Amino acid sequence: MHNNQPPEISGIEEIRIVDPDDYVSRHARLHREAGRRTTPLELENWTPKKAARVPRSTEPCSLVAFCGIVSGAAAAALGAAALLGWSVHAALKLAGVL
Repeated sequence: MHNNQPPEISGIEEIRIVDPDDYVSRHARLHREAGRRTTPLELENWTPKKAARVPRSTEPCSLVAFCGIVSGAAAAALGAAALLGWSVHAALKLAGVL
């Protein structure tokens, strides 16, 4: 079936190369076309606007929130120490030392 002969091309009059249709080729083609048909943007009477003043608080948190965080951390540390003391006492009592 396959005779390794080159195909007959005598009936072909014209061969056209088609642009690839991937993203990069389309982007490059559109960029080239846009460069040909646009003119530089003219900004004659343009003045920049001043930025709006936004009041900013430089404190990371209020005094009440800070006191709440510190007292919560102290309560957690006290609870952990009490739990550790109880578990050591219970372990020593179970071992018969106390």
